[in-house]
Amino acid sequence: MAKVTFTGKTARKLSNPKYIVVTEFLASDTEEANGDSYILEDVLRDTTSLPQDDNERTDIERETSDTPIKSIVKLGKRNVSATVNDWQDDVAKALAGYVLVGNRLVAPSSYKDKYVKFATVFNDDDADSTTGLIAAVYPKVMLDSKSIIESLNSQLAGIEIGGVAQDVDIAPAFSAESTYEIGDAVIKDNKVYVCKTAVSSAGSWSESSWDIVENAPLKTPFYWESNYSLPTE
Repeated sequence: MAKVTFTGKTARKLSNPKYIVVTEFLASDTEEANGDSYILEDVLRDTTSLPQDDNERTDIERETSDTPIKSIVKLGKRNVSATVNDWQDDVAKALAGYVLVGNRLVAPSSYKDKYVKFATVFNDDDADSTTGLIAAVYPKVMLDSKSIIESLNSQLAGIEIGGVAQDVDIAPAFSAESTYEIGDAVIKDNKVYVCKTAVSSAGSWSESSWDIVENAPLKTPFYWESNYSLPTE
């Protein structure tokens, strides 16, 4: 039987980001950001934005009526932007591709692909949250950042982060050599599963330990992560 839900009492209303976290990719052809992480503290107020372009719809018109035979919808690209008023060397290298040469922080002369994971983190008042944080995550962003060095009597020099989210696998492939905790997700035979019984010793696939996630995409450019934890060393 279908259920009816009044959403007001359980509404999750998110604003005023608490952290902006950027993690570097060590290689452009990988799915995981395993490089250094930066918790950006000097992000200019109201510059962080995660907009999605408008969807594109193409109608295949019907000869005998105004109702289309089929509408083909292409989802709009997801973008990221934020302005960071911080010119320390590591931040400029991570966000804008600068290189430190002796005592010179050198700007790139041509574009070079650079990827980061970008997380916008909020306080989460949900009763089930164990960390008190929830994050809007672009798991892989192809950066297109630029420097902003202008109006310096009233503004600070900064880096304008820009980029487009890329599709990544929604979960890693199942491995018989790995162990899994409850809630871990994997891909097996082009289907997404979530662990329901801890797999404490490596071994072959056991269907009883997993729940299939119906209609789950194999790739995604964006997700919300509840119980988010800040990166640690």
